Amino acid sequence: MIAINIDDGFSTSAVLADLAILEREHVNATWFPIGHVVASAPHTWRTVAAAGFPIANHTYDHAILTKYTYAQVLADIEKDNAVVSKVIGEALVPFVRPNGGSWNGTILAAAAAAGERAVVLWDATTGDTAPLPGRTNVDLLVRNATKGTDGSIILMHANLPYTQQALPTIIAYYRERGFTFVTLGQMFGVPGPVPFPPGVATLSPASSPTPPPALAPTPSPGIGAACSG
Repeated sequence: MIAINIDDGFSTSAVLADLAILEREHVNATWFPIGHVVASAPHTWRTVAAAGFPIANHTYDHAILTKYTYAQVLADIEKDNAVVSKVIGEALVPFVRPNGGSWNGTILAAAAAAGERAVVLWDATTGDTAPLPGRTNVDLLVRNATKGTDGSIILMHANLPYTQQALPTIIAYYRERGFTFVTLGQMFGVPGPVPFPPGVATLSPASSPTPPPALAPTPSPGIGAACSG
């Protein structure tokens, strides 16, 4: 299985283009939009939620949380949950992704206190936020994103048009090799929306395969972490 995650959402046209591809191809994915971006484009994010896709917490201000105190991290996560859930009309799935993948014990503790099940990073990425010209090279984005293995979390962003150009090829690559696209909830047995439920839509913690490093109890830096508490 493969879990596609789409972050940020600075471009509403990119969000809607990515959404259209996922719907056309019947691909499950999890969205991590920035809170203030959702607040500025509520109709777009209500459209994503109405299509049945899970939406998770990517913080409200998109700040580097390792520079924050515990109280500041907790306040940011809770503000994002409150604002985004009000916009989309439903609760966010209980996962949080810190900006840049930067995390520490303070972030894990604050996330747990906010009710998050995990701080989730990734182990493969398109590289679509890399310096120019890398992020505009569609072939390179595809090569980067197709380095995933069973249980991988693949990170991409809805900010520029190049990711949506790469997405159909990325989907085809994994499909041809027998992979199934799942939400993070499906991957880790956490209830939440699943736009295309057939197949592995009812995975439970007991039946799930061994989690990838994104939820491992003792993760390696730069891969991921479970919430403490």
